[in-house]
Amino acid sequence: MFNLPPMTRALILLLIGIGAVDWLVGGNISFALLFWGFEWSPFVLWHAFTSAFVHASLAHLALNVAALAIFGSVLEPRVGGRWFLGLFVAGAVAGPLTHAAFDSAPVLGASAGNGALAGAGLVLARRQQLGRHGQLMALFASLFLLTSLIGFVLPVASQIANAAHLGGFLVGALLATRIRPRRLLA
Repeated sequence: MFNLPPMTRALILLLIGIGAVDWLVGGNISFALLFWGFEWSPFVLWHAFTSAFVHASLAHLALNVAALAIFGSVLEPRVGGRWFLGLFVAGAVAGPLTHAAFDSAPVLGASAGNGALAGAGLVLARRQQLGRHGQLMALFASLFLLTSLIGFVLPVASQIANAAHLGGFLVGALLATRIRPRRLLA
């Protein structure tokens, strides 16, 4: 945890902190920050964004924290903290909006933000701009994409917002076309 890049570490600590407080107050934060779908208000994008910071269970939180650590440890040193945060935020907003286009159920969790990181990671890995970790990033990103596509097409785990994952992935892949990664010595 201490060796993670600073923005990755900050996001993970924020997710864990909100998760801990939410648990202490009996899930009231989760209920308040859920994305309930398209509500015609000036806050629809805000609610889409805030839903990324609450999770349905400890396992859900742990899975998103692990994915964030994996993607962040490879991407943030290459693209910088601002691009990394921008990708996460763009996915966190685009994912719930994509989900709402296909399903009226509420959505929560950082998976769409992680999806954007996976999408960007796959594009940058295919352009061979992630150095020695490019193949590993391509593998994890491809697994993320494949499981999300299967879940979207087949009704195997209907409680998973696969459309949100795919929306985040697509926005990350599109934004990655604008990124010029840093050159690292290692």
